[in-house]
Amino acid sequence: SWKSASSPWLRHKAEVLLIGYNEQWKKMHKGESSVSSRDFTRWTLDIWTMACARSKFHPAVFPEELPRRCIHLFSYVGDVVLDPFSGAGTTLKVARDLRRNSIGIDQSEAYCEESKKRIGFCQGTLDNSVKFIYEKIDGDEL
Repeated sequence: SWKSASSPWLRHKAEVLLIGYNEQWKKMHKGESSVSSRDFTRWTLDIWTMACARSKFHPAVFPEELPRRCIHLFSYVGDVVLDPFSGAGTTLKVARDLRRNSIGIDQSEAYCEESKKRIGFCQGTLDNSVKFIYEKIDGDEL
């Protein structure tokens, strides 16, 4: 109970983001950066604070600010962003907004359709360089 100190417990109200790399930290090529000096300074701190996201469509959504910061920090304009569990397409949408190419993979056809709507594929707002490929792979269920 919140009125009693006899048995308090702390709620885990944070998530961890791990950044991995293969021995060489710097990218081989440099391109056009889209991160400002101010944002770089703020975003390279240990703790990020941002509002939660909610969706009736997908159970594990996250705020657009999360991929926005990661894409700004770890890629250049024109790079490719891979989201192997793209779900509702948040990362794909943000990548498009930040002038990155993206590849999204998801096993749910419904989530793939939602991604198409989210990134503007269904409204014809994307240029001819965008292709949407849906391929169902037969095999054992996960």
